Amino acid sequence: MAPEVTNMPPATLKSKRLVAKRPMPLSPIVETPSSVSWLLLEGKKQKRDTSLLPHLYLKVSDAKGAALFYRTAFGVEEVFCRGICRYINGDYPRATELDFIGYVLVIYDSDSPVKPDETRAYRDLIVGDPDRLIAQAVSFGAKAKGEIIETVRGRTGRIKDPYGVLWRISSYI
Repeated sequence: MAPEVTNMPPATLKSKRLVAKRPMPLSPIVETPSSVSWLLLEGKKQKRDTSLLPHLYLKVSDAKGAALFYRTAFGVEEVFCRGICRYINGDYPRATELDFIGYVLVIYDSDSPVKPDETRAYRDLIVGDPDRLIAQAVSFGAKAKGEIIETVRGRTGRIKDPYGVLWRISSYI
């Protein structure tokens, strides 16, 4: 049974633009079979509710290298790693989950290497300082695609990482 809604404002054609001033602290984390993350909130380990936690899947030719690139270039954390040593030539994760604070990026191995001009996926990040993040990603091996420009949304630039993913990195005004 749906809750009864009262005192609804009248519908208008005007919309208010949502602007993120700074990331809100994560709500507590809940342990799930596929993802375990812990946060320290007020000195206590707590669990985040993952009843609605989007997972985006990204197929790359080197899951271990991609996970290392995203952790260092974007400063995200690895929250789970599954399946070890699919190939004889060394131990590396078959799939890795990275916490992008709002969704989980699941990186997994592809049997085919990335071709030089191939774009495997497109992702969009909204950050406070796109200039800094783009420079940081380029210093770890990404290639800048054009200049960082001012748009009606804010500053926007694009990079292509070593694994064939094109990232648009923007800020809001």
